[in-house]
Amino acid sequence: MTRDRKYYSKEFKLKAIELSYARESVKQVAEELGIRPTLLYKWRSNLLTVKRCILLKECPEF
Repeated sequence: MTRDRKYYSKEFKLKAIELSYARESVKQVAEELGIRPTLLYKWRSNLLTVKRCILLKECPEF
């Protein structure tokens, strides 16, 4: 049995990240949005990587 993959818009991801920093519990935000906490942590990490790349011009090889 295969599961359908869910895709989230940039706007949804950015709002989720914003909420996760505004509140104390990433788990609670993830539950409210219906996503896994690990996914939210991954989005946060990816955003930090992109910001670092832009600011420091140290982009990892993808």
